[in-house]
Amino acid sequence: TSWNGTLLIYSHGYRYAQPAPPDFQPVETSAASAPDPDTAKTLLAQGYALAGSSYKTNGWAVADGVAAGEDLYAFFSEKVGKPYRTIVWGDSLGGLITQTLAEKHPEWVDGAAPMCGVMAGVLPNMNLALDVEYATKQLIYPDMKITGFTSYQEAVDTWTEAVKRLVAAASDTAGGGT
Repeated sequence: TSWNGTLLIYSHGYRYAQPAPPDFQPVETSAASAPDPDTAKTLLAQGYALAGSSYKTNGWAVADGVAAGEDLYAFFSEKVGKPYRTIVWGDSLGGLITQTLAEKHPEWVDGAAPMCGVMAGVLPNMNLALDVEYATKQLIYPDMKITGFTSYQEAVDTWTEAVKRLVAAASDTAGGGT
């Protein structure tokens, strides 16, 4: 299949900067898993060019993700060919990176598909997480501690118990469920 002139630049979602609960396994840093192989094969078979990368850092790496998208576009334009059309896309944190690329580079971004983007930024997203934690405490787990942990293990144990109670509440469909 020949290239149809369209470049798709993918931005992945949030990846922990370091191992974190619940299992402390090494963090994923490869871009090879996205998009999924079936989607990639379908797009490639239709003549689209795909580009994506890991970012220089993990964590809340919006600036590094934007720089990666810019670098991919420049590299592709120089080494492969100038795209007739460029569409940026991404999920989760990659949605915010997608939006930022589109706003910053209207001269080369022809379309954007931010999927499940965290467009509001870090503070509103952290506030959302606190809202969920507070609702969990009020509705599911009244004794749950939100602040003032005396150890890291106490925080992990609280998280583990909250997850257990949330799953049990979500599974309880008697009377219409939770």
